[in-house]
Amino acid sequence: MIIQDNTIIQRFDLQVSQSGQTVDQEFEIEAGASTILGILMTSDREDLVFYRGSQEIRVSGRELCPEGYETKLLMSGLNVSPNQRFHEADLSTGNRQVDVKYLDTDHPKAIFQPYRVSLYLFMQNDEF
Repeated sequence: MIIQDNTIIQRFDLQVSQSGQTVDQEFEIEAGASTILGILMTSDREDLVFYRGSQEIRVSGRELCPEGYETKLLMSGLNVSPNQRFHEADLSTGNRQVDVKYLDTDHPKAIFQPYRVSLYLFMQNDEF
């Protein structure tokens, strides 16, 4: 977790160890955060997550990304300014629970190897 002025940046990791695996994990948002301002997905194997990944993300039971939402739509390249790399959101953290259901799907351009998927949440810090 990184706290910068009035922003909290929190990272959640999911490990994909098998081809076709669904990783369903629950995370807790930092206590000082009140509003999710943006999200970003990345990976230690961006080629795999780009071609193979989709997910559903729920915050406090509310849908942030619907089931089957392609991960590549939440990724950003190095050619984008660091302050513009996240997908904007405006969602209360509610009970501070984040549920991520990530699905790895076979793709001919990306042969499976175990990989990590990271979800970054950019949030308003109310304790600032």
